[in-house]
Amino acid sequence: MKTCLRLLVILVAAVCLAGCDKMRQRENFQRDLGAAVKSALATNQPSIQISSLTRFEWDKVYFFHPYTPPDAIDKELGFKWKAGVKTEIESNDGFTLVVFVKKGEVVQYARIRGNLGHWNLDERNGFASGEDVFELERQPSHSEIMFHVKRTNSLPITR
Repeated sequence: MKTCLRLLVILVAAVCLAGCDKMRQRENFQRDLGAAVKSALATNQPSIQISSLTRFEWDKVYFFHPYTPPDAIDKELGFKWKAGVKTEIESNDGFTLVVFVKKGEVVQYARIRGNLGHWNLDERNGFASGEDVFELERQPSHSEIMFHVKRTNSLPITR
């Protein structure tokens, strides 16, 4: 009985630590993205590469605009992401949802505040490492700091 209880405590602790690690990864990415945008805008050729800001492995990164319904996210990802409903993207215009996928499974996601910038994806989504370089452009028509982000590589648009 004591062995089972001890094993249960260890298992619960491991699950909690894994959850904390994912939350820390998410917070680090959000912080690092904000810092990278600020730093990139101070250069003559402002661009960022998403893969340089992550500390976890992924195959593709997807961006979802505010009010995207969970079924549209599932369709774009190519599989059902049960936790996608919990992001509340379908009822919130304050953030863009960034989803990282590895081997057909979401390994991380982040909510990127709308005041950081708008993601222009050129009618494409799902960027592999190497396709994840985006150019930043200041939008002079906005009184607050807004960025128009578009991919800079010349890969063909595929669906």
